[in-house]
Amino acid sequence: MEKCGIVVIGRNEGKHLTDCFKSIAESDCVKVYADSASSDNSVEIANQFNIEIVQLDTLIPLTAARGRNAGAKRLLELDPHTSYIQFIDGDTILEKGWLLEAQRILQEKPEVAIVAGKLIEKNETLSIYKQLSALEWERNPGETKFCGGNCMIRAHVFLQIGGFNQDFAGGEEPELCYRVREKGWKIFQSDALMGIHDSRVFSFKQFCKRCVRTGYAYQQISTVYADTPEKLFLRENISNWIYGGIIPIVTIALIPFTSGWSLILLIIYPLLFVRIYLRMKRWKSSLAFAYALTCVITKFPGFYGACKCLIYKGLR
Repeated sequence: MEKCGIVVIGRNEGKHLTDCFKSIAESDCVKVYADSASSDNSVEIANQFNIEIVQLDTLIPLTAARGRNAGAKRLLELDPHTSYIQFIDGDTILEKGWLLEAQRILQEKPEVAIVAGKLIEKNETLSIYKQLSALEWERNPGETKFCGGNCMIRAHVFLQIGGFNQDFAGGEEPELCYRVREKGWKIFQSDALMGIHDSRVFSFKQFCKRCVRTGYAYQQISTVYADTPEKLFLRENISNWIYGGIIPIVTIALIPFTSGWSLILLIIYPLLFVRIYLRMKRWKSSLAFAYALTCVITKFPGFYGACKCLIYKGLR
């Protein structure tokens, strides 16, 4: 009989881990928790649930990719016959019945290596940022190119491609999906509920911090894959550079030479907003407005993240 194992990753997710572990408690499969140097009670909570714990070495940069790889490695050491690995972020509650549904899909679709389901944002009405996060989880069912970190993957495929790329500080999930598809496998998005996620983004500061991380990932991954057919994240990275960096820098630099007329270049931003807003007609107007506005705003912290990536790479 094919077996499934579960890998949970987290860093200072103590407020969520109890619910996360409760959601997988009834499963009789091997469970591993990979902790990224938490300073809260995350490890103690995992011990209460008798879950195997892997604590990451802080001498190496901590990333979600490292956590997933370390958890998967320990899982397969404990049970080498594991056929499927379900990855779960510590801020996610797994839906009852999802494991069986995911395994059924993989058994019925031998060409599929990864399957993911629907995610619901917990208490999404508490902030506009959580509402926007909820929109991120909306994906059409069927074959897809990418999925998030909450997913189930065939263990032998995970080993075949070498797991997640630990050098990437973000965007490691679509990068893994790309390598999976390069090997001829497919990725499937199910319309079944997989879990409840809590982004915990309540403030503009938290939102910008997340955008910086995303911009860093766009720069890092697009550089590595610039010469590949899909050119992963190249378009998004170029957009951050143009709207978040080049246009405002050129505008300010030209002010003394144009008597301030260079400021007319800033009309590009309301035009960008309108273009995005009109594309989101399927959403109610308030959400479409917020989404379009944040898409424009993200260009600036995204550019900052790209610069951080280049500086960090230069210092290494």
